[in-house]
Amino acid sequence: MSHPLTPESLSSELSLWKLLKILFIYRLILSSLYAFAFFVPETSQFLGRNNTKLFEWVSLTYLSLVFLHGYLVKIQWPSICLQSIIFALIDIIVIILLMHASGGLGTGLAILLIFTIVGNSLLLSLRWSLLLAAIASIALLFEQIYLHLNNVPPAYLPAGIHGAILFSMVFFSQFLIQRARKSEALAHQRGLDIANLEQLNDYIIQHMRSGVLVIDHQFNIRHLNEAAKRLLPQTDHYLKNSSPELMQLLQDWKQLPQQAIEPILFKQNQQEVLPSIYPLGNHENGGYLVFLRDMIEFKQKAQAMKLASLGRLTASIAHEIRNPLSAISHASQLLQEAEHFTTDDKKLTDIIERHTARVNKIIENILQLSRRNASQPKIFPLLPWLTHCIQMFSQGQTLDEKDITITIQPETLNIYFDPSHLQQIIYTLCENAIKHGKLPLKFTSHQYNDHYYLDIQDQGAIIDEEVVKHMFEPFFTTNNRGTGLGLYIAKELCELNQANLEYINETPHCFRIYFVQPL
Repeated sequence: MSHPLTPESLSSELSLWKLLKILFIYRLILSSLYAFAFFVPETSQFLGRNNTKLFEWVSLTYLSLVFLHGYLVKIQWPSICLQSIIFALIDIIVIILLMHASGGLGTGLAILLIFTIVGNSLLLSLRWSLLLAAIASIALLFEQIYLHLNNVPPAYLPAGIHGAILFSMVFFSQFLIQRARKSEALAHQRGLDIANLEQLNDYIIQHMRSGVLVIDHQFNIRHLNEAAKRLLPQTDHYLKNSSPELMQLLQDWKQLPQQAIEPILFKQNQQEVLPSIYPLGNHENGGYLVFLRDMIEFKQKAQAMKLASLGRLTASIAHEIRNPLSAISHASQLLQEAEHFTTDDKKLTDIIERHTARVNKIIENILQLSRRNASQPKIFPLLPWLTHCIQMFSQGQTLDEKDITITIQPETLNIYFDPSHLQQIIYTLCENAIKHGKLPLKFTSHQYNDHYYLDIQDQGAIIDEEVVKHMFEPFFTTNNRGTGLGLYIAKELCELNQANLEYINETPHCFRIYFVQPL
């Protein structure tokens, strides 16, 4: 027999079995009361007064059947629908027989039919519920007919009223059930929508490029996504252990929420991030929602904008400056061929030649910066590559082997970088060291928390703090013969390879290249 409830109804099979178990408990209590009341002197005069044997036999049989019903509910066999129909029919028969044995409708036992019909209506469809109500009404009428045939005054009107009540209760209960099922279906659908939305939000958060952290008022990390795990030096329940810098920033922001938030550098993994802090809740014990944005992405976007601007600028410079510059240089050469060219004139033409060459060098550097190829990083061993690179540089600068030393640990260290870009960076740093520093140069590698970096150290004096602040800015130079673009280009090339170039103004001072960890 098929289940009368449609799949759209929200009542699960488990909840229906629980409801059937409740009906079993009701039947167990009722059948126990029948059996117990029969043996109590005060009630035995009322129950079963017309037919004691019938009342005794029916009540005991009903109690036995209820125990069978409990066993069938436990093993969940047969189906809910079949059990409901069978035991509803048993209830109707038992109530009619007990009512007949006790004196008819006047006993009030007929009201138990309402509980039987309504209780089973919760499990059955409208068709089955109406059928049970019809069977109960017919049974009441047949009981009155039987009394009439035995010269006992029947009660047709009360029996008809009871039947009408049964049908009305069926319709009313079915109406309530349908409303409950629709509400349950709506709640279930809303639950699915919320679960899907929660899953979608979790997927979006986990796949965001920005780090997301949920921090409570005691500065404990409650939730973080994969990007945050990648950006933080370590992931610990306590924010203080994960990032002391972020902990200090949150404490400062809590005191002055209006202050502007500057990028911070995690010293443990040399990861620079830009935090954004949003309070959760409207009370002091609320938490914080923190977004961590990788500054490398910001720098790459800014770099792309700078390159685009430089491309337009250099095109204009090449057209507007280079041709007039060439004419000036050519005119200077023609002046040197004049008949009355003096020594003082020679000094003036030398100034013209020197400064035109300097301006031309600036133009070439800018063109090189804006036209350089996109980064094509790859994994390669640092020691043999750096050794060959330094050999080539030393030959071009006529340096001795002792002028530059290389110490790479471990010797099998692999890095992820564009070799042509790294060569240009090494050449720039070595040329600067020769011009402004003092030989010999030392190349040493270090490791910190699975991150590697390369130090380029000369023997010159420590650079002034004020110079360090501006040394990577374009066109900043302390030498009137320089263009001020060498270190700027070197830093841009590092960032193009997701690396970083810094000057360590400590003892020993050096330029340091932080390499991204190979995948």
